[in-house]
Order: sequence, then structure tokens, then C-alpha cells
Amino acid sequence: MTRWRRVIHAWEVARVGDVGESGELRFDQGVTRFCLDDWELHCGDVLQVQVAGMWLPVRIEYGHDHPKGWYLVTEDHTVILPHGGMKARPRRPGVRR
Repeated sequence: MTRWRRVIHAWEVARVGDVGESGELRFDQGVTRFCLDDWELHCGDVLQVQVAGMWLPVRIEYGHDHPKGWYLVTEDHTVILPHGGMKARPRRPGVRR
């Protein structure tokens, strides 16, 4: 079983203004995965999410042992729970993986 270093509930963090070239995560019930615009996110995909006004590089993962299923992992192994409406963008402009 995975040990989580720290969990951040992103919806509890103060909302921040729009940043150019960003979109919002949404959960697509039809494919049961998170999407960023027309990009269906798969395990291991890298992106940036905005938390407390800062862009954090993350990768999205899915785990049956994780209570929420989908989660984001930062470079220092912090776990962030994604939610619909969360600001996000590709990790590097034009790069989807």
C-alpha cells in the first residue's frame, strides 16, 4: 500500500485569477477520466496545475488503492486531489506528454 507524504485538497486553496494559455480540468463521465480541453489525461501524463497562485508541475495517476482514484503527484511526491474547474495547462507549451 502506498504511503502518502502529504495530501492537498485543491478546492480548499484560495481561487486565483486566470493565467494565459491555461484551461480547466473537467471529469468526463463517459470516459471516466479527467480532461484538459480536448486532451483526455492518462496515467503518467504531465501537466501544471495552479495551487495558491503558483504553477506546480505534476503528473496524473490512478490507483485503485487511493480513495479518490485519480490523483496528481508533484516532483517532491506531494499528492494533490484534482477536481473539476481546477486551473491547468500542459507542462510545456505544445507538449502533451
